[in-house]
Amino acid sequence: MSEWKDYKLGDVLVIKNGKSRPKSDGNIPIYGGNGILGYSNEYNIEKETLIIGRVGAYCGAIYFENNQIWVSDNALFAKPKKDDDIKYLYYHLKLENLNKYAEGSSHPLLTQGRLNNLDIKIPDLPTQTAIAEILSSLDDKIELNNKINQELETLAQTIFKQWFIDFEFPNENGKPYKSSGGEMVESELGDIPKGWETEVLSEATKLIRGISYRKPELVLKDEGIAFVNLKCFSINGTFRQDGIKYYNGKYKNEQILCNNDILVAVTDLTQDREIIGMPILWNGSTTALPSLDTCIIRSERLELKNFLYYEFKTKRYKSRIIEHANGSTVLHLSVKGLETYVFPMPNESLLKNWSAIIQPILETINSNINEIIELSKTRDILLPKLISGELKINEINN
Repeated sequence: MSEWKDYKLGDVLVIKNGKSRPKSDGNIPIYGGNGILGYSNEYNIEKETLIIGRVGAYCGAIYFENNQIWVSDNALFAKPKKDDDIKYLYYHLKLENLNKYAEGSSHPLLTQGRLNNLDIKIPDLPTQTAIAEILSSLDDKIELNNKINQELETLAQTIFKQWFIDFEFPNENGKPYKSSGGEMVESELGDIPKGWETEVLSEATKLIRGISYRKPELVLKDEGIAFVNLKCFSINGTFRQDGIKYYNGKYKNEQILCNNDILVAVTDLTQDREIIGMPILWNGSTTALPSLDTCIIRSERLELKNFLYYEFKTKRYKSRIIEHANGSTVLHLSVKGLETYVFPMPNESLLKNWSAIIQPILETINSNINEIIELSKTRDILLPKLISGELKINEINN
């Protein structure tokens, strides 16, 4: 039978501050309190590292990385002092909710000293490893689904660029339109294929502002409605299920998210403006509302929504959005900047052809997301029971 012993966290982990992020570009992840902030060609930490958010809104957030990384100065990093299983310690600290140990209210701070003095009860190494393997198997499947979705997303964006940026969609003979001599006409956006038009976003869709809320209106999961907010926007352009909060305040019926609604981020806390204007597609898996940091882009036409979702990932869109974003530390995008966005509108037959190709891809992505949600639920049920010792390893294996 496994023996659980009491320790201070500082007895089992070496915890240190990160450093100011380098300016060089590369493929080594730069971690901050809210996850990956960007990429560099430098690293300050070797493999198998815990990253802990140190300051601000992401104080206490925890990540595990098994590659060389750079940890920025708004995060801490930690490594085991002895032979303890680092993945087990990662899951243990995720359950601990380190945010509650932060000092200060307006600008919370989590210090090495505070963490080092935390009480922790852990089992022997074989039990740690067995627990970590069970939880990791679920996270590995989640990661695989995320990887598949990223590959599908890359494929979809490649097709979109070929058809609607380079204008090499198939002509009536199945050959690339522009390079096969397809006729182009002048427009306010430059040359576009004959039969296309320019369209203003506010005239083609309905824009609905997110909900302004007070902190007491954010409640526990069982006490409110799912609330899609800035934390749901991942830096790699995907939807973060773990970013959802819960809200019990007032709202309008039109603010209830509909299946395939596009949500656009209108606030950005990142240094490199990665999030501002970014779209995510709501899959309609549950009743949900948008926060004031987002804006709903709604249309009854599925093919138009499928087009706009990928239009909102283009450089031409991003450059326009940056022009209408204000602020130094926190960027804000005016809804007017969205409303007046002008884009090239393909003809109806081409939109339908595009949607016929892209809809199965989006449905596969959505199916993977739903599986991720179920896997996450299973992991979150097992996590506290395994970490506390309430559920024994042999009870799962049997």
